[in-house]
Amino acid sequence: MGALGIQMKARQSILVERQDKKAYAEVIGKDIYAELEKMSNLHPKLMEISIRLANYLSECVRDGEATLLDIILSEALTEWSTRYIHDGCNVAYQAFCKSIFKRLVKMYEYRITGKRGYKPFHTTYWDCTRIGITQWMRDNQIREAQIVKVHMDSAASQREAALIIAPQIFDRSDLTMWGFPDPLEQRPVLESVA
Repeated sequence: MGALGIQMKARQSILVERQDKKAYAEVIGKDIYAELEKMSNLHPKLMEISIRLANYLSECVRDGEATLLDIILSEALTEWSTRYIHDGCNVAYQAFCKSIFKRLVKMYEYRITGKRGYKPFHTTYWDCTRIGITQWMRDNQIREAQIVKVHMDSAASQREAALIIAPQIFDRSDLTMWGFPDPLEQRPVLESVA
């Protein structure tokens, strides 16, 4: 893993202190949030997943001029709209989820550190596989994060890397799209042999 020279500083996410509709509209972006609200009338899980993604990623990570969150959700909404017109709600929802899933691998491109808000102020690193940025900032009382774009070499495929993060964004029933067992599926009960 090597640094690419792109470094950013980010203040604490507003989601650390507030998690209300107005805060999410600000973090996600008013236009995207309004579109999500409108499309959620057709499929309520669109907003649920977007809120989970916002809590996981926050507004802190940027990719150029836009937040990574806005980029991911804009692309996912485009997939939703395109598929909804031709294929209906269920196929459009799957396209929305798959679009987000493909982008989860981007999380590995950022090394995020911060000084813990309590003495002795040790540096702590965000582990994208275990916890979202918002919770990490809250738990460690991070006031300001240092974000470095890195090049990540991994033996894992992009799909495998995304599968590690996916349970933080998608609920159990959505994970069946990528081969996780269906939680509602009846499993045969093994009888003990006496």
